[in-house]
Amino acid sequence: MEKRGGNGMAWTYTESGPIDAPLLLFVHGGGVGGWMWDRQVEHFRHAHCLVPEWSEQDGTGEDELFTIEKSAEALIRLAERKSAGRPIVAVGFSLGAQIVMQMMSDRPDLLSGAMLGSGSIYPASLARPLVGPLISLFYSLMRSRKFAALQARSLYVPGEQFDTYYAHSLGISRAGLIRTVRESLGYRLPAGFAYSTARLLVTVGEEESGSMRRSARDLAQMRAGSELVVRPGIGHGFSLAQPEAFNALLARWLEEGGLLPRRGSGR
Repeated sequence: MEKRGGNGMAWTYTESGPIDAPLLLFVHGGGVGGWMWDRQVEHFRHAHCLVPEWSEQDGTGEDELFTIEKSAEALIRLAERKSAGRPIVAVGFSLGAQIVMQMMSDRPDLLSGAMLGSGSIYPASLARPLVGPLISLFYSLMRSRKFAALQARSLYVPGEQFDTYYAHSLGISRAGLIRTVRESLGYRLPAGFAYSTARLLVTVGEEESGSMRRSARDLAQMRAGSELVVRPGIGHGFSLAQPEAFNALLARWLEEGGLLPRRGSGR
């Protein structure tokens, strides 16, 4: 694990797998941590896996505040430094998917592939001003174990990871949470996304909001050859709700695109 602070933001990451294999970058969503990808890292242990972790604590200066743009900048530098010219595939969930979209827009030639799960591309202009008052009103409740259990259930956090999830929740500051949610709700897909050369897989839960499903459909339609997968019977959290199906889908898509060799085959 290593701390990074080149643009003022505090990042850490974990690294595993053979360093000469294709690079898989797993970017977590808001309200959860890198631990959400534990079962993916275990499954793809024949790849070189990087799992960055960013803090939802509020920084002490303007340059330390979380933004999607600064997060993408930090991960572009990390991916460039670690890839050594090998293919890079980024997998993002929710806010993490928005960060990956920003990476694709800022550096259209960087990624060989991207799997975008439940990432919104349409700003929620009406909801965004309400974020601060609502979080301030319910912040104490949000830190209770019972409320956290309800939230964990809605995100499909497995029982064995609940304590990790709850500890993570307690570490989120009020200001950091407000800023993170506002960032996500205000995100608009940059024009540069159209120039990305990455192969694209988009996923969304069948029971997610209409806006989220529309975002997924429109993302996939922007790029010729993209694949859209709508998972039946689930809401927000495909990789946590159905990890085996998620891993099988990602493995199949990577192998079909020549982005990762099958297990047991030579590189």
